[in-house]
Amino acid sequence: MGGRYCVLMEKQAELIVLMGMPASGKSWIVNRRFAETHTVIDSDAIMATHADYDPKNPSALYHWAANLASEQMKAALESGQGNWVYDSTGTNAERLVRYINLAKANGMTTKLVYVTVSLETSLYRNSQRERVVPTEIIMSKSADIQTAYDIVSAHTDSTIIIENE
Repeated sequence: MGGRYCVLMEKQAELIVLMGMPASGKSWIVNRRFAETHTVIDSDAIMATHADYDPKNPSALYHWAANLASEQMKAALESGQGNWVYDSTGTNAERLVRYINLAKANGMTTKLVYVTVSLETSLYRNSQRERVVPTEIIMSKSADIQTAYDIVSAHTDSTIIIENE
């Protein structure tokens, strides 16, 4: 007598690298697409937990938050388990490629989600929100983000571009 059986396949662990200009809508996209299925590591969210956090001067805690986010990412990726989103502007291509390579070395799939907006949109949205990134930082990131995308996208298993004007 033949029986039926079902083999349940465990989903492979995943790293999503999220990149885009400040105020491009990265956090909005994370909350709508990945918050229920992935653990998000975001230096902006980490900064907001500090007792001395000032949304008008987030740069004061940037290095502290970035270091903590980096420690969290390394631990997560070395485990090779779970689904993770690394939320960043993404202009530090070298760091992102290190994370991607670490994820792959530990059996994870990797995906790049690139949220695009014009420089004008980034500057305008930034001026309308509580946490304000200095204009000179936005200008600098605007000059570097396409090159960073070109480098990082060459290392991921897949890429999604979301135009968010």
